[in-house]
Amino acid sequence: LQGGAGDRGIPEAYISALKECTDHAPEHSFEEMDAVLMEEFGVSGRQLYETIEETPIAAASLAQVHRATLKDGTDVAVKIIYPTLRRDLASDFAVFKTLGSQIKPGGFDLQWMVKDFEEALRKE
Repeated sequence: LQGGAGDRGIPEAYISALKECTDHAPEHSFEEMDAVLMEEFGVSGRQLYETIEETPIAAASLAQVHRATLKDGTDVAVKIIYPTLRRDLASDFAVFKTLGSQIKPGGFDLQWMVKDFEEALRKE
């Protein structure tokens, strides 16, 4: 598992099951992912790269990876984050922070875990 909290204290059976979810996610269409490139760079993947493969070589919970070739001939892997991820994560973390602040008076301070996880995802 990845994330700020790591796998501290999580039973191995859960880690294995959750890794399946994060490492073998269903892929998104190239059109959907190309729209992300267009939004981020102002041009499509076909304009940005000499070539870009429409079928991803990997798809996980946060993004998928496509093979591409730069204009200078360098082969690269292009990691494209799913388009709804930023919006979904912003609302999810707002909920996590609210829940964390509500249970803190009861002696359970989980704010550090939420902060670590949020920072790890932003770096991703």
